[in-house]
Amino acid sequence: MMLINLEAEKGTFLENLQIVRGPYLQVGTESSIIIRWATDAPIHGKVWYGTNPDKLDLTQEETTITCDHTVKLTGLMPDTKYYYAIGTTTGVQVGGTEDYFFVTAPSQDLAPEQVRPLRILVLGDAGRGNDIAASVRDGYLKFTQTRHTDLWLMLGDNAYDTGTYEEYQRGIFEMYPQFLRSSVLWTAIGNHDGGSADSVLQTGPYYELFTMPSRGEAGGVPSGTAAYYSFDYGNIHFICLDSYGSDRARPPQAGDGAERPLRDGAERPLRDGAERPLRDGAGARFAMAQSARFAMAQSARFAMAQSARFAMAQSARFAMAQSARFAMAQSARFAMAQSARFAMAQSARFAIALRTIP
Repeated sequence: MMLINLEAEKGTFLENLQIVRGPYLQVGTESSIIIRWATDAPIHGKVWYGTNPDKLDLTQEETTITCDHTVKLTGLMPDTKYYYAIGTTTGVQVGGTEDYFFVTAPSQDLAPEQVRPLRILVLGDAGRGNDIAASVRDGYLKFTQTRHTDLWLMLGDNAYDTGTYEEYQRGIFEMYPQFLRSSVLWTAIGNHDGGSADSVLQTGPYYELFTMPSRGEAGGVPSGTAAYYSFDYGNIHFICLDSYGSDRARPPQAGDGAERPLRDGAERPLRDGAERPLRDGAGARFAMAQSARFAMAQSARFAMAQSARFAMAQSARFAMAQSARFAMAQSARFAMAQSARFAMAQSARFAIALRTIP
């Protein structure tokens, strides 16, 4: 592996050091982004970045020596293209070309006429790492051509069969390297991902390979867990739900006067004699609507999954009622693919809502 020292403009060798995963982009906002990668030996990671690929004049280093590298860049400008390279304090391992870049999220303070269209890739149930997944990838690349993908979502079941490190390597990191290095990936957990992960303890490959904004650092309300979260991208608000490993029973509230349903599948009668249906179990699914026309509650018109319950609220306030899962508001400009061809696959977990601009 050849390491190039940008400052000294000369090369040095670091024998046998290899990048085994990434680079890949996480938690992108209008002013920050996280770059992750992994090496086969512990090193002190470093990132060079700037708005000119020939002049990466900004740097950020890790504070520890490790094989799994996570470097957060801050103080970035909104909706701006940055180029980057990764390596060690000795020199660059990869990057520093026009293929290694990211674009920060648009500002949330734009007037309506300043809001630009977005291109978002959505993949569901895509974790087999086989010829079918490659065909979908290649079809999207043929469609989008040189149009940049602003961000991409993986809706769950991202690694078959049980969400092991090897399955993530095959199903994501070896399948989508060009997306990973230039577009921020946001993931949701599915039942197959949960085969090797614990949402309560936040352990396992899913929680160790991906970074989620559990403290509300990318917008929205802090979730306090990586199992479900929300984030803003320009004037769109996204909500990612965990329909597999997290307890969705509402904690008892003062003045309720009634017991709430459990997650175990049994309906429990309320004190007033009525019964309240269970929240959906393992099958929340993705819904998208133009102008918030989906009412995905008990009378939902969308057979998303086994018991999906998305509720779409007026003006994208996402009525997250007892079983509600999703709200999408007035003309969310999701350039998903031609004619909004969502990959609405098994285990979709994401919700989108148009942010109201003050």
